[in-house]
Amino acid sequence: MNKVNTIFCTISTNSHAAKTTALAASLVRNGCGKLQVLYIDEFGKVCENTVHYSLDELTSAIALAIKEKYKKKTNNELRWALKPVFMQHMLALHQLPVVYIDNDLVFYNYPIELVQLVDKYKFVLHPHFYDNTPINPLWFEANFWVGLYNAGILGVGKNGAEILTWWSTCCLYNMKRKSYRGLFDDQKYLDLIPIAFEDIAINKHPGYNIAGWNIELNKRSIINNKVVIRDNYPLVCIHFAPLTVQKILLGEDDALKVLLQEYIIFLKLYGWRKSLYKESIKYKIILAIRFVRWKIERFFE
Repeated sequence: MNKVNTIFCTISTNSHAAKTTALAASLVRNGCGKLQVLYIDEFGKVCENTVHYSLDELTSAIALAIKEKYKKKTNNELRWALKPVFMQHMLALHQLPVVYIDNDLVFYNYPIELVQLVDKYKFVLHPHFYDNTPINPLWFEANFWVGLYNAGILGVGKNGAEILTWWSTCCLYNMKRKSYRGLFDDQKYLDLIPIAFEDIAINKHPGYNIAGWNIELNKRSIINNKVVIRDNYPLVCIHFAPLTVQKILLGEDDALKVLLQEYIIFLKLYGWRKSLYKESIKYKIILAIRFVRWKIERFFE
């Protein structure tokens, strides 16, 4: 049974049904209720512990405009642009606080801090926890061209609809990754929310959204056979993005090795046929290209 009245939702595709099932199972296991899932393609695979929604159910003017603009783009652009639209649909349908989570997250504890914040505030953001000093210049600068907050986990309170309307308008405007224009998908817009609106919370609990990009600030270790963050914070959720998988496989994040192995076993059980290793290598190549470009730009400073 859901411990509190909070709706948890995500957006997915058939190709990521196994990841969606893993996320849903982790939520139910930790008392968060069934995961509400918007499928942007025809959903044929019914995921356990989920409630399904289709694109046809999003009928607002902004939803129609976004679907029309990005229907010929990649699934990622459409999926990301529809986040605030689907969150607003959930808010109107359930009249309860709504938490959005990317489908490659897994929960290991009940997210009490997030649930309490989203019940009290209009909107809840989660920092990336990139390195915040120029000692590590690449990740320090990532704060400014990728964004301070991660769009993979956030929440909206019952009175936060105006923020979702604003964010939807931003996503309709543009979904490009153009750092020289200050754009990064749906994510960079989030930096403006604490400035443009009142009653905004930033969840700084380091146990949330553990990923390959916050190894330095949110150090993990194993104490009494449990993963802990910064020596005494409980692990709440891991974001198994390609960079996270890459860091674990390369031995740079050993505390999460067993949890990744369990995750892979679960995915295969539910039909996952892709290689997370190959996904991480592909991402590594993309990062390498970005790093070379970044080095060239610095060379000509």
